[in-house]
Amino acid sequence: MLIPLTELLQEARRGGYAIAAFNVANSDMVAATMEVAQEVRSPLILLALGRDIDLVAGTVRAAIRRFPRLPVVLHLDHGRTFAEAIHAVRHGFSSVMVDGSVLPYADNLALTLRVVELARAAGCSVEAEIGHVGVGSDHPSRQADQLTDPEEAAGFARDSGADCLAVAVGTAHGVYQHGIPSLDFPRLEEIARQAEIPLVLHGGSGTPPEQLRRAIAAGVAKINVATDVRRAFIAGFRQTAAEPGGDVNLNRCLKAARQAVAQTVRTWVELAGSANRF
Repeated sequence: MLIPLTELLQEARRGGYAIAAFNVANSDMVAATMEVAQEVRSPLILLALGRDIDLVAGTVRAAIRRFPRLPVVLHLDHGRTFAEAIHAVRHGFSSVMVDGSVLPYADNLALTLRVVELARAAGCSVEAEIGHVGVGSDHPSRQADQLTDPEEAAGFARDSGADCLAVAVGTAHGVYQHGIPSLDFPRLEEIARQAEIPLVLHGGSGTPPEQLRRAIAAGVAKINVATDVRRAFIAGFRQTAAEPGGDVNLNRCLKAARQAVAQTVRTWVELAGSANRF
């Protein structure tokens, strides 16, 4: 069943666990994540970028019919424009992220308010971002300049009406190229204290498990996972394709890719603590 994001995150926040949100781009990734979630009884958040809205929406709707009791959120990841948010809502997404984090504060707030108004009318949840989560190739000094200010986060959460807030506390998207990240826990804890809404951590892949557990304890209720599942899919496919006869057996390669994604999803569900929650 498709549900709004806020239902899952409020429960996760109260229960002291998080829900890993998996970026999916094709039917095999959707199938693998949903099968594992059903098996371990974990709520599921599926992320799709704007370019994948049309493909993923149809795939998820079809897959949900196989798992009618599985709580699933279909979430637009990093929607940059109002038009992108509209597109996702019209395609049946139950949650959207509006990412105005590179904009000046006032412009970010104005964009978020427009999306919140749209989403409320459609029964959807909204994730916003304050501060800016960069990419793994950014130099740490640049990342430090973009960290979330706790007072700004509190004001933004209050004034925007967003259901959850993505914050920049030391993680990055993609592959870390300057060593293992070190999260700013005093900052994260102060954001959680002042903002009083569920927090979202982007850049979960490559972040040490012990730091993720501490982030969950501090108030993070959603952890985005993209690089790990993409790499798992590609590695599973390539490994099988390199075996004798594998280069002409597409179904065998795709099965291996799905199995690799499934194992990655199991690992993340265990880390987040979301198993046996429905």
